[in-house]
Amino acid sequence: MPRSPLSRAGTLAAVLGVSVFLTSSSARAQSVLVNDAGDATHACAVSGTGQCTLRDAILYANATTGTTISFNIPGSGVQTISPTTALPAITNPTTIAGYSQPGSSMSGGVPGFGRTNAVILIELNGSIENGSTTGVGLTITGGSTQVFGLAIGGWATAGILLQGGGGDWVWGNFIGTNAAGTSAHANATGVRASSGAAHLIGGPGQLHSLGAQFMNLISGNGTGIDAQASGTVMEQNIVGLNAAGDQALPNNLGISIGASDVTVGDVNNGSLSQSFISGNLMDGILVQGVGATNCLIFVNNLGGTTSVKNPLIGNGGAGILVSGAPGVSINGNHIVGNGAAGIDLSNSSGASVGVHGTAGTGLFPNVIVSNLGAGVVVEGTGTGNKISQNSITGNAGLGIDLNGDGVTANDDCDADSGPNNLQNFPVLTSATSVGGSTTIRGTLNSAASTTYTIEFFTNDVCDPSGYGQGKTFFNSTMVTTDASCNATIDVTYPVVTRGIITATATDPSGNTSEFSACRPISAQFHTTTPCRLIDTRGPAGAWGAPSLAAGADRTFQVGCKCGVPATAEAIVFNFTVTNPTAAGDMRAFAAGSTLPLVSTMNWSPGQTRANNAVVTLGPGGDMTIHVDQGSGTVDFIADIAGYFE
Repeated sequence: MPRSPLSRAGTLAAVLGVSVFLTSSSARAQSVLVNDAGDATHACAVSGTGQCTLRDAILYANATTGTTISFNIPGSGVQTISPTTALPAITNPTTIAGYSQPGSSMSGGVPGFGRTNAVILIELNGSIENGSTTGVGLTITGGSTQVFGLAIGGWATAGILLQGGGGDWVWGNFIGTNAAGTSAHANATGVRASSGAAHLIGGPGQLHSLGAQFMNLISGNGTGIDAQASGTVMEQNIVGLNAAGDQALPNNLGISIGASDVTVGDVNNGSLSQSFISGNLMDGILVQGVGATNCLIFVNNLGGTTSVKNPLIGNGGAGILVSGAPGVSINGNHIVGNGAAGIDLSNSSGASVGVHGTAGTGLFPNVIVSNLGAGVVVEGTGTGNKISQNSITGNAGLGIDLNGDGVTANDDCDADSGPNNLQNFPVLTSATSVGGSTTIRGTLNSAASTTYTIEFFTNDVCDPSGYGQGKTFFNSTMVTTDASCNATIDVTYPVVTRGIITATATDPSGNTSEFSACRPISAQFHTTTPCRLIDTRGPAGAWGAPSLAAGADRTFQVGCKCGVPATAEAIVFNFTVTNPTAAGDMRAFAAGSTLPLVSTMNWSPGQTRANNAVVTLGPGGDMTIHVDQGSGTVDFIADIAGYFE
C-alpha cells in the first residue's frame, strides 16, 4: 500500500514545521501574504508582495516552488473570499495556511470524541446557493500540498479536488459547513481525490496527542469524501456531524471509495485514530467496484459513540456498504444504530470482518450493535467473506444473514451455492457449565473431509429468530468432517460461563456461516448431604427465630452454607411449615427479584405441611420468603438436598 504523505516520511518533523510556521513567518523559504478578500489580480501575482488576493497568491506559488500562503485580511470575524471565476489550479507544492489569519486557532487538544473547537476565520465561498456554476474551490495538481484552516462551501463540483502529483495533506478544515461548523454550506463533494496517490485527509493518528488539531469537519455535502486515488488515507475526520458532535449535519453519503489500497483509520494506532462517520443520510462508507481492492476500514466509530453529549447518531443507510469490491478488511470499528445493516457485503468476495491475519496483526474485532437491518449481511455472488470474533448483538435483523432473507436452513453436505456458499452453521446439542469448566457439544454437517473453524459466542438473550446473535466471543475449535460430511463438536474450556451460547462455522476459504440456533448454558445438579439450614422454632438468629410474620418478607443467606458454594445458581429444598395461626401460602424467590405470582406451598390453620422446591438465588447467594396470611405467624423449616452450579 502506498504510504501516506508526511506522516509516512517524518510526520513529526513536518508537524513541528507547521507549528513553527504558525508562530514565525520566516520558517519557510518562500511566503506570500493574502491581505485582500477580493478576487482581482495585482502585481503580487508576480512579486509575492503588496496587495494580494488568494488568486494572486496561487499564481505566485505556481511560479515559486515551496511557497506558503498565509493570511492577514483586515477586519474582525470571518473573512469570506468569493471567486467570480474558478481559481487557478495549484501546480507547485504549496502550503495554504488558513490558521495564520489573526484570531483563528486549531482545535485545542482533544475537546472530546467527535468534536472540534477550531476557530476558522477564512471562508472560501463558491456561492452555489446563488446559482453559481463555479466548479471547484481548490484544485491541486502539483502534489505535496497542504491545505488547513479553511471553511470551504458552496462549490458545484468539489470543495477540494486532488489530482496529479499525489502526496497532498488536507487537515483542520471545515468543508461543507459554515465557518462555525453549525450549519451546512454544501459542496457537491467535500474532498475528491481523483488521481495521484497517497493523499492524506485528516490525521495523522500517530500524533494522537495532537490528533484533534488535524481533524477535518466534512459535513453537509452531497458526498463527504470521494476517494478515487490509490493509497488515499483518511484518519480522524468528522463526517456527518456538526462541530460540537451533538447533532447530525449530514452528507448524503459519508465516504465513497473506488480505488485500491485506500485506508480509513490507522492500523498502527488503533483507537487513537478514530474517525466519526455518523448522521449521514445514506451509508456511512461505500466501497464500490472491482477497482476498490484491498481497502482497509480500521478503527472508526460509524454511527456509534460520536460524542459525550450524544452517544448514538446513526447513518440512514448501512454503516459500511461494500459493493463488488474484493479483499476489503473491516476491523476495529463501532458500527452502531444505522438505518440498515451494520455491514452490507454485496457481490463482494474475500472480505475480512473482524480478526484476521497472523498473530499480532489485525487482531481487532468490530462491535456491531443495534442496527435496523442485519449485523452483517452477505448478498449476491460474493464468497470467502470471513466474519470472525466480532461482537454482534441487538440488531433488528439476524446477526449474520447470508442472502438477506432470514435464517438459511442447512442442507446435506452443504451442496447449495450463494453468498458465502451458504455455508452451513453448527448445530449445538448441549452447553453445560460444571465446576470450573464449560462443555459444548454439537455437530456440523458440511462438505466432506474438510476442516472448519467453529467460533463460540455467549449472549444475554437469544435473537427473536432463535438463531444468534454473538455478543461476546468465547472460544474456538477446529473440526474435520468425515466422508459422510459429518463432524462432532465436543470441547471443554477451563472457564465457567452463563447465558446463551451460539456458534458459527468458517471453511478454509473464509466462508463464514450464519449463527447457529441458541443453546442455553445449563447448570449441573450436585447432591449434598441433607442439611437443615433454617428452623424458626430454634434460637433467634439469621436462620432461626422469630417465626415468619403474616404479610412480611424475610431474606436468608444460602450460598456458602451446608456445602453450597458461592457459585451456586439455584438450590433444591425440602420446605416445611408448621404452627400456622391462620390459613395462608408462602412464596420463595431470588432475593432482589420480583415477587412471583405462584405460591410454593399453601396451608390451613394449625396444619403442618412439606413440599420440595427449586429456588434460584439472588446475586448475593440469598433467597426471600414471602408469607401471605391474614394475621399471626407461621414457623418455617428448610432442608437443603442439593444445588445447581
